[in-house]
Amino acid sequence: EAKSPFLLVRLCGLLHNDDVMALKEITRQLSTRSGFMNKAGFSDTRQNEEENAIKGSFTQHLQFLLSTLKDSAASGKRGIPIIFVLNNFEVFSRRHKQALLYNLLDLVQHPESQIVVIGLTTRVDHATSMEKRIKSRFDNQQLYLPQPSFEQIQDILLERLCFTRMRNETQHIKTWNSRMESLIKEHTGTIEALKHFHGFGNSVGSFLRLFTIAISRLSLPARRDEHLQPTDILEAMKVLQDDGLVKTLCGIGKTDLLLVIAMARLEQNHEDEDYDSSFEIIFEEVQKYFRLVGHERAITKNVAWKSFENLLDLNIVRKVTGRISKLAAGQGHKSTVDSQFKEVRLMVDPDTIQDLIRSGRCAACPTTMRL
Repeated sequence: EAKSPFLLVRLCGLLHNDDVMALKEITRQLSTRSGFMNKAGFSDTRQNEEENAIKGSFTQHLQFLLSTLKDSAASGKRGIPIIFVLNNFEVFSRRHKQALLYNLLDLVQHPESQIVVIGLTTRVDHATSMEKRIKSRFDNQQLYLPQPSFEQIQDILLERLCFTRMRNETQHIKTWNSRMESLIKEHTGTIEALKHFHGFGNSVGSFLRLFTIAISRLSLPARRDEHLQPTDILEAMKVLQDDGLVKTLCGIGKTDLLLVIAMARLEQNHEDEDYDSSFEIIFEEVQKYFRLVGHERAITKNVAWKSFENLLDLNIVRKVTGRISKLAAGQGHKSTVDSQFKEVRLMVDPDTIQDLIRSGRCAACPTTMRL
């Protein structure tokens, strides 16, 4: 078996939720790679240091990692190239102490270093929370990968969910593949539901999680059908919504919720057209509500903007990259677009918000505010 020309170390900001844990994981992955220490020219003494570092403190881990990588780079054999892949990179850059990022990027600057650090994120503002000392070492080379089209998502799902075609296929495999292709490519109700899910900007990973939940329903005790049904996908969507943003919605404040309800109302009123919304339009909708109920003390724009920023941070509302609202375009905001005019999208279905309000799960909702 051909050996890889480089060493890959993977970290995830959600799993390795502090620098100590991340550094221990790096040490573990480096120490378990067969032959890494020997190829770097380390003695038994170094291996003893390695074993102690795995059990040691943050300082010991950091010292071991730095000495290992620098000695490897300075050795005549030049060691093995190492690629660090940081999933959910925005989590690493938002931490109060960013010692791990600083030291990794500092190692990249080493003259003999054979190290590359790659960050993967869905946030375009990931660099805003970096410390200055890290920004100075961060080359900011970015590769933007747009969301796959719906047709591409369908092809990916079929590739992942169908059995590989074999010469001696059983009837069960043939039936499963045929049913999956019919469900994803032909069933009108399922296609509409998946398109709706795709419209929220969900990634390939989100679609795979959706179908993982749907397939898990096949093991229910009362289940008799061995194949996936459209109802399984719809139920899986409800589980995903309840598991994420819906729970967040139930805990937001009154002003935040008013903005969300205003966005949902705007979407319902313009569901038959390509409607673009912005903070200015949403705030005007909230003002209409206050005028309608005769409320004497409406919220100010500054207060509403703070709540709107909170919704962006919680991913309940997401900016649409590179687009501005029609209102902004009409007022001449072209070169430097004010953030209040940028087009945004509500990440929760309006019908879901309506169900939450009617069920009383959103305690902050005023009794007079209904969709």
